Amino acid sequence: MLSSLRQAGVRVAGLLLSIACTSACTSIIPPQPETAPPPTSRAASGSPSTAAGSPRTATVTGTGRFGLSIRKSPGLASDRIATVPDGFQAAVVGGPVGQDGSDWYQLQAPDVTGWASAAYLTISAAGSAPAPSSNGGARASGSPDSSLSTPLSQATREKNYDVGGSGIYVQTAVRAAVDHLHDSSTATDLLSRAAPAYVRITVDHFQAVSEGGEFSTIGHSIKMADSMLRESLDVQSAVLAHELQHAVDILVDHAVPDKPEDCVNLELRAYKTQEKVWLELTKPSPPRTNMEAELDQISHTVNTPDFARNLAQQYASECSVYGSR
Repeated sequence: MLSSLRQAGVRVAGLLLSIACTSACTSIIPPQPETAPPPTSRAASGSPSTAAGSPRTATVTGTGRFGLSIRKSPGLASDRIATVPDGFQAAVVGGPVGQDGSDWYQLQAPDVTGWASAAYLTISAAGSAPAPSSNGGARASGSPDSSLSTPLSQATREKNYDVGGSGIYVQTAVRAAVDHLHDSSTATDLLSRAAPAYVRITVDHFQAVSEGGEFSTIGHSIKMADSMLRESLDVQSAVLAHELQHAVDILVDHAVPDKPEDCVNLELRAYKTQEKVWLELTKPSPPRTNMEAELDQISHTVNTPDFARNLAQQYASECSVYGSR
């Protein structure tokens, strides 16, 4: 589901057959010591205006596919209050404050005020911040109430599908699969939790045809590979459930990984949800496609220690961005 450090997504089915269980054990992922990013404030070079007291802008960079946590106060133990994607820009109104081995800055934008680790921020003089990425955020002007990025705002979000009074966007090609989610109690709950945070569900062409879906904090996007349109609605809905689990974990619970094993565990959780929905939707029958065979196979292995260990190996490189700085 994931391409290497691809900001836009999360792979669902590409590695299903490669991670089948070979034996049964007793634990999932061995606990590892928690590490915090070292203090690294990446101030833009050649910007003397970044000195203390000068208006400054922070741009979020290098966060991987799950974005960056904004916290109530400095430090990893502080409550998470929001999640923002790469390219998000905000005015720096406080800091740096040293905590948990990193510098922390207080950021302010129209939709959120809180603290973020300097390890994932580029600090620059107001008006000279790097152009934001494709999330549509505007270049910051240095004023806390100016036209900074507003990925949390619903003002410009297109909505054409109602979920319990909350509007989301669903592309026509995938609407039947979204409707079919309501035939699974697990998927229905996921959709109802994700909808208030807003998601945009569309179809796209992925380079790797084995990829089933992608989630991104940019635009709160869930994309299903166009190759999945040849599959049954049961398959399509299971793929969407995987991505909806990511949406709930990141956009609702703000469970952005602090370390690599957190990232792997998010993937494991999404696979378990996918298989639960698959079993709730499908009737026992011989698989008709390779994708159905893969979903059947993983349903027998997803709760085993071998599955978790193999998943950790598959995602070791891509999840290393968390806690690596």
